[in-house]
Parts: sequence; C-alpha cells; structure tokens
Amino acid sequence: MMDGVMWFWCELVKDCSMKLLKMIVTVVASSALVVGLAPSASADPLYTDYADKTSASPKINSWCAAVYDGRERAGVGCFRDYGDRVYVKDTRADGAHIEVRGTVHDNGRKGFRCIGTGKAGGGWRVCDEWASKMPEDRVFNFYVQLYDGNKLVATSGIKMLPIGG
Repeated sequence: MMDGVMWFWCELVKDCSMKLLKMIVTVVASSALVVGLAPSASADPLYTDYADKTSASPKINSWCAAVYDGRERAGVGCFRDYGDRVYVKDTRADGAHIEVRGTVHDNGRKGFRCIGTGKAGGGWRVCDEWASKMPEDRVFNFYVQLYDGNKLVATSGIKMLPIGG
C-alpha cells in the first residue's frame, strides 16, 4: 500500500525524492489517525466524570501522558485498567484546568471525559465511574488537554492502552 501511495505522490508532484514522499505519507497517515480517534459529534455515548480528590498517587509511567504549555508541563493524565480509572493532576497555578479525553471502539465509539478542577497543588484526582461502561479486551485511546475556561490551549500526544480482561 505504501508503494502505491508514494507512486501517486511521485506522479502528482513529478518529484520522486523518497525522503519527501515518506514525509508526506507520514503526515497524511498521522492526520488520518488523529481524525479517526477524535470523539465524534454524533449520538455516540460520551461519559463525563468530574475528578474527585484521591489519596492514591499513581506512578508516572508509560500509562500516562503529559500536556505542556510551551516548555512548561501543565498537567498529567494516567489510565489504570484495573477498575478503569483515570487520574488527572494539574501542575500549574494558572486557573486553567486539565481534562483527559478518550475513546473505546466497541460496537460504536464510546467517548470518555475526565475533568479536573483547575487547582494546582490539589494533588491527584480520579475519575472512577467507568468500570461498567468500558468493555474489556479493547484499547483505550486517550490524550490530555489543557483548557483556559472553554478555550483549548494544548493537547498531549495520543496514548493507546489495553483494557484488561
């Protein structure tokens, strides 16, 4: 498939530079992946939970994503498949808030949204209302976002993690 796409671009731009073609294919494929993972505006369910204070402190590891505003980390979101919990932590005292958003593909797209408080120094917070809504043996695709009021400021990269069975 990749060769066919490169041939198409080569014919279109009349420049067969493999480096250029691979870069174009990578950008197009990445864009398609992001569009495919974004929550839809249709009637697919969107489960929203406001994060509650917790004494748990998840270990920052590959099951976490961080969002940055410029060079400064603004917040962290982590997924734990045992109990289908999402942890969120705001790391800046700027009035903005952190959200974790994600989807699970299972007979329609199920969307999940965990909203933090926007108060740095409050420690970790948890959204733990989704255990009965997340299907097992699927993949949870999520990302962390920074909002100033209703304005999106920054988004992390996408994490794709298994939901245990």
